[in-house]
Amino acid sequence: MKMLEDLTKRVESGEKMIEANDKKVETYNSRVDQISGAPPILKGVDSKKFVQKLFPTNAAPKPIPKKFRMPDLLKYNGTPDPNEHVTSYTCTVKGNDLKDGEIESVLLKKSRVVEQLRLLDQIMPTSRVLNGFNMVSETTKGEITLPFNVDVTTQNAKFHVIEGDMRYNILLRRPWLYFMRAVPSTLYQMMKFLTKDGIKIVYGEHQATREMFAVHDVAPASTPSTSKKPQDKQTVK
Repeated sequence: MKMLEDLTKRVESGEKMIEANDKKVETYNSRVDQISGAPPILKGVDSKKFVQKLFPTNAAPKPIPKKFRMPDLLKYNGTPDPNEHVTSYTCTVKGNDLKDGEIESVLLKKSRVVEQLRLLDQIMPTSRVLNGFNMVSETTKGEITLPFNVDVTTQNAKFHVIEGDMRYNILLRRPWLYFMRAVPSTLYQMMKFLTKDGIKIVYGEHQATREMFAVHDVAPASTPSTSKKPQDKQTVK
């Protein structure tokens, strides 16, 4: 008896779901009928699948004109010089004047560079823990405020001074990029930012980048061999 009651409840629940779906279909059909250019919905059992006629031709997407030609673009071949593949241009736009205010904590600089500039006496002794790209922590030795010039724009920026050997003299952080409204491209080694005189483009030194990540060869060293001619092995570091 209990099983019969459960079965009856399931049937009633299924009927309610069917009624709810039918109402949704009716609402959908009424909305479709209001669309300009749409054919009327086919009434009957298959009303969910078919319409009485095809859509009119004016509702179809327009074909591409025969005069249209896709411009010839050279495929990027992996070389680090974007000038071999991309032709860039600069257009003048109206922008807001950049303030000469100090940008807080946007750059990272080696103490060796500060020493070469003979500005060690201007370093304010402060400590701060920074995390590198490899998640290794580094404690700063101090901070110094210096004028930072990019193209024709000069801003006062606060540098965090650290010890240690690294490939870069400075690292630009996101706050500086946001403040300058700069758009960097690591792939093409370039950066664009807006000034009152228009859009400025700064290109990276591709030759310096190649030398920075170059693999240096070590002088070949001979190794003992049982063959008649000694074989040389070359290692790299």
